[in-house]
This record gives sequence, structure tokens and C-alpha cells, in this order.
Amino acid sequence: MQPYSEMLRAFMERTGISDAELARTLGVSRQTIFRWKEGLVEKPRYRDDVIKIATRLRLTPGERDEFLLSAGFAPETPIAIEPLAPVAIESPAPVAIESPTPIAIEPRARLFPRAIWIGAIFLIGALGASIFAISQTTAPPSHAIAAPGETLILIGAFDQPQPTAEPRQPQTLSATERVQAALEREIVAARLERVRVAIWREPIRDADAGQAALRRANARIVIVGALKAGDLRAIIIAAPPASRADDRALDALVAAPVNLKMNVALNAPEELHALALLVISQANVDRGDFDFARAALTLALTRAEADALNLQTGYVHQIGKPPDLPNAIEFYTRVIRATQDVPPEAYLNRGVAYLRQNDPRWRADLDRARALNANDASLALCWAHALDKQPAVALLDCGAAVRANPRAREARAIAYAQLGNFTDAANDLEKFNAWLAQQPEVLRARYGTSRAEWMQMLKAGQNPIDDAGLEKLRRE
Repeated sequence: MQPYSEMLRAFMERTGISDAELARTLGVSRQTIFRWKEGLVEKPRYRDDVIKIATRLRLTPGERDEFLLSAGFAPETPIAIEPLAPVAIESPAPVAIESPTPIAIEPRARLFPRAIWIGAIFLIGALGASIFAISQTTAPPSHAIAAPGETLILIGAFDQPQPTAEPRQPQTLSATERVQAALEREIVAARLERVRVAIWREPIRDADAGQAALRRANARIVIVGALKAGDLRAIIIAAPPASRADDRALDALVAAPVNLKMNVALNAPEELHALALLVISQANVDRGDFDFARAALTLALTRAEADALNLQTGYVHQIGKPPDLPNAIEFYTRVIRATQDVPPEAYLNRGVAYLRQNDPRWRADLDRARALNANDASLALCWAHALDKQPAVALLDCGAAVRANPRAREARAIAYAQLGNFTDAANDLEKFNAWLAQQPEVLRARYGTSRAEWMQMLKAGQNPIDDAGLEKLRRE
């Protein structure tokens, strides 16, 4: 059997999935995917991660099972074990044994041992029941796991509530329980179905531990944090959004906020309410309900002012159908002006919004996003310079982008065509079309015909993208 690293590389090359795409599927960094591919880290820690990879790479059931075995996990399909062939054993010749003379036993002598056995059975049963009862009251509760079709929101244990048999009053709830209660109130108010809030029974001390808990429980959101002087320093960690491979090229560059940081004064009900609304907005985005997400954030901003609220609001305006780019830019600008520690997503997403509007301010934002190591910053710059008819500059960023994301070949093909290098343009476009063939039907239907026409024109030595075509790509 091939090593796990070799199988992973082969399957990724076959489907054209990039390190960045697979990292977003699992909620891990691109460096993690690289280490698995190169064998620097032997294999994933969790079996569920291997199954998610197999699903994203579209493995057959047989390939999936081999993939699991190479990672050291049991296959999904049970291994059939052939029964052993019966072995014929010759019966030995019967041996005559003389029956002993029966010994007469008085009835009282027979009753005494029977009474001992009955008593022993009764005692063993009583002892077993006692052990079972004790185990039910003292065993720690198991960790929450999301049921199929359920949105699970985890809360890390900020503190430990004191055990009590009496109903808990709001003023006596622990910080963890108060966050849970606030979330549950908003879930009821928003009439969200199949959404559950659960407390993770171990402290989650940082974002990496939060990501691990997220994967282990198959949750969509986890809230971690630390208490200091009555304030909760919360980090809201969201699972990667569902695959957006069917998004248009520029829309696919918009980065979802993954780790949102918010300080909450627990003695200020309006701030706790704003935190709950922020989490509810993420649950709505996860379900594609952008109107409700926007409404939750609008209400949250009347309760508190926080960078996390502005960043999430900008994102929801940008990915809504249709997008509201002016408002998205406004909220990203609030984040950038308010803090020295600006999240890379604010620069990347504002730069993409400026690019869609043909506003030259995209250059400064995308350069800053790249300096902050934002995912897909090189791809955004590759597209931006190609759309701005600066093909030589575009190629400087397209090389790095192509190594991380096969979709970048489309932008690089445009840059090559602008330079009159139709051979390399056709080569890139051919590989892009091979990637496209593996994507969802909506994406194939949108681009299949036009990209085939591009290929024919390139082979004929013509540039298929004129100024009108570039403007269409910018705004589509």
C-alpha cells in the first residue's frame, strides 16, 4: 500500500484541488496540507478529517477505504473475512466407563448449597445495580457531537459552575452558562431550527484548540475565551464556509472571517446580546440566509461597537445576493481605521470590492493583504493586474497563485494572451478547463462554452478577451 502522503498528492493532482481549497474544507492552514503531502507530518490526527478529504477529492468507496487504511484508520466498508474451511476430525473409539454407584443424599444436604447459590446471585445483582447507579451520577458527560443536518455551536468552558440542586437564577449563572443562555434566547427569537448550543466540558485555551474541537464535534461555530476582571475576551471561530467553487472568479476571492475577537463586559446585558447576535449571524450565513444575517448584525450594532461586528457586517454585505459593495467598503473601512491589528480579511475583501468597482484603491489594499499573508492575496493581484491590462505585472503574482489554486490559470491565460503568448495561454486554459470539468454543474454550465470558444481563438492565434470582455469579467 502507498504511503498516505503519496496517495494524497496523487488524488489532489487528479482532481486539481489546491492546498488552499483543501485547507478551507478542513479549517486548517495550507502549511498543514503541505506537511501531509510531503510526509513531514505522517497523517491527520482525526479519522473524520480523512473522510472529509476523501469526499472533497471525490474518491470512490474503494479509494476512500484504501486512503483510510494508509492513514491508520479503519475503512468505512467492513473487511470481509472468509470463514475457515471445516476440518474433518475422526471420532475416537468409544471408551467404556463404568458408572459409579450412586450416593444417596439427604434432602436437607441438597437444599443448603442451593440456598448459598441463590444468596450469592442476589448479592451480585445488588452490587452491580449499585455500581451502575454510581457510574450514572459520577461519570463525566460525553462531548457533544453534531447530529446529521444539525448546526452545533460549542462554547468552551470559561469557568466551572458550582453544582447545585436548585434552579439557577440569572445572577448566579457562570460566565459560560450566561453566554449559552443568551445564544439560546436568540435561537428561539430567530426561529432557527436544528441549531443547538452545547458546552465543551474542557477548557479551550486558544484558537488552535478551538479548531480541533470544531472538527472533533463536527460543529459549525465554537466560542473560546478567557475571563479577566469581569470581562470575557471571546474568540468566535467558524468552520470554513461550504465550498464556493460555483462562485464567480472575483466573488470566490472574498475571505470569510474565521476568528472574530470581541471583548464583552458580562455585567452589560447589551454587550452579551451583541455577542449572541454576532454568532447567530454566522449561523445564518452558514445557511445562506444573508437577509437574516444582515438584520441580526444591524441590531447588534445598536447594542455595542466592535471591530468583529463591523468586519462580519462588511462580509455579509459583500457576499449577499446581490452584493452591496458601497456598504461593504464602509464597514471594512471602520475596522481598518479603528485598530492597529487589522485582520488581513479587511484589506483583502475591501481590495476586491474596489476592484469590482474599477476603483484604483484596490492596489494599496491588495498589496497590504499580501504583506499580511492573507490567503489568496496573490490570486487577487493576479486577477487585478490582468483586468487592469498590466500583463507583465500580473505574471509576477500569477506564478505563486497557480501553485496554490488551479483556478488562477484562467487569469494567467488572460495575461499571456495580452502579451501575445498564445501558446502558454492555451496551455493554461486547457488545464483550467480540465479543472472545470471536475467542478459542480452550475460552474460548468456558466463557463464551459465560453472557455471552449476562448481555446479555439487562442489556437488560431487570436486574443479572445477584448476591453468589453475584461469589463464583463470585472463586474460579473
